[in-house]
Amino acid sequence: MPRKKTRLPKTDLARRLTLALTDRNPLEVAARAGISKTAVYNYMAGDRAPQSAILQRLASVCGVSLEWLLSTSDQVRDVSGHVPDDLPVVGRAGAGRGEFSEDGFPVGEGWRRVSRPYDLKDANAFGVEVRGGSMSPRYEDKETVVCSPGKEWHSGDYCVVKTVSGEYLIKRVKQEKGNLVLISIAHGYDPIIMPLSEIAGIYRIVWKKER
Repeated sequence: MPRKKTRLPKTDLARRLTLALTDRNPLEVAARAGISKTAVYNYMAGDRAPQSAILQRLASVCGVSLEWLLSTSDQVRDVSGHVPDDLPVVGRAGAGRGEFSEDGFPVGEGWRRVSRPYDLKDANAFGVEVRGGSMSPRYEDKETVVCSPGKEWHSGDYCVVKTVSGEYLIKRVKQEKGNLVLISIAHGYDPIIMPLSEIAGIYRIVWKKER
């Protein structure tokens, strides 16, 4: 029996939608965008063009800009010069304590890849997989957050925090009197207070990719 040929997107918009929807569940995307799964496949193939309101919802669901979806130039598909799937996921960070396993990859390498947000210019940006439920519903278990070392963090930001002992945590952070307060969202988790001398790195979360 001959193999079924893969359909290539017919238009620039269809190609970009296909890139934006890589690794996403079409049924979940359709539900969140308020359209049918068949419509999603038709848009990806270029058989139909979505109305502007639907396209805006698809852009929001996929974490890309409407400008990027509508562009016909490859020069703007990523302002940093990287291809959309070129962002490394370098480890797993616990939304609770003691759940991180650091994989030890250098910048630019990782054990899998995740789509790069369109407006993220930081070439050293990286993804981290969430483990645990203390940051639910903002960050759920097995979702991927993207951090930008080049983005300055402030009290109240959501960050990936690396400790001197090698532990990684995803928390909302506040700086108080020489300490860093790590705050969970879910009920039943007390704040963690650590001296700044025990903190090796604080990386602001700029985007998340849902499961």
